[in-house]
Amino acid sequence: MMLRVPSSAKSGVPISVCGRLCYVSNSSSLANVQSELQACLGMHEQEFDLSDSAGKRLVTDQELQAAVQGSLVPLQAGLSDASVHLIENRREELAQMQWKVLRDKLQGCNSDVLALSTQVSELQQRIQLEAKEREKVVEALRADIGNQLNQDRAAVEANMHQLSEQIHSFSSLVNAEQNKREYAHKVFDNQVQDLRNALDADRAERRQESDKHLAMLREGTVGLDAQRHALESVEQRHMLDLQNLRSELAQASRKITAFADEQLELLRLSNEELARKLKSLEGDTYRKLAEVQAGNEQAMKSLSAAEAHSHEIDARLSQERGSLFC
Repeated sequence: MMLRVPSSAKSGVPISVCGRLCYVSNSSSLANVQSELQACLGMHEQEFDLSDSAGKRLVTDQELQAAVQGSLVPLQAGLSDASVHLIENRREELAQMQWKVLRDKLQGCNSDVLALSTQVSELQQRIQLEAKEREKVVEALRADIGNQLNQDRAAVEANMHQLSEQIHSFSSLVNAEQNKREYAHKVFDNQVQDLRNALDADRAERRQESDKHLAMLREGTVGLDAQRHALESVEQRHMLDLQNLRSELAQASRKITAFADEQLELLRLSNEELARKLKSLEGDTYRKLAEVQAGNEQAMKSLSAAEAHSHEIDARLSQERGSLFC
């Protein structure tokens, strides 16, 4: 049966090989088709037998071109007999190699098993020896522990006997102490009862005293009320006296203010008179000072003239003295 595959589906010539559909772009020769199929399938150095879609074997390049041009596609390809024999030979060689490797591994495993068995036997012997030694040690420990337990049991029994005696003596002491405490409680109860009776008597006496104090307080409150009324009347009189005193003080303050104003006016007038006198005295003083300064200047002038005259006299005397010595 011939199938016509459109050229627009995929580029190249379709070839069905080993259940796959491969497309070969270079279909000019059988060698090119063989190389592309080997590259596509990854089966290098393998030869394929080609045939068209009708099952006709393609042996030459012309037959290949005729099948492609006649659209007898997809082409059929299968492994050649030589390739099949080569694959079978390689498979047998691979099986022999695998068997050899397996045999070598088995021999190695047997040697390992023998060595392991010897180690296990040695280990078993060691374990048996250690077990015997441990049994001896355990028996010795068991004997020591038994002896120690017997000794401890005897010591515990002795301690328990002593403890029971101590407990008996302590219980007797506790009973005696309990009797003493009961007697003390009775004595204490009697004392408490006596104290209660005394407190009741004291409470009655204090109640009587409190009644007396209340009566005295009532009398005192009455007296305080009378004194308060008296104080209120005294305060009213004091208030009247204070009002009168305030009015008198106001009048006296007005009089004192008027007198102070008069005295201040007199003082102001006297101050003005004193200021005028001071001004006139100051003018006289300035005038006298000017006269004194003028007299001082005149005296200074006369003094300077006298000094000049004395200098002239000294010069003359020195000249005369010089002439005399000459």
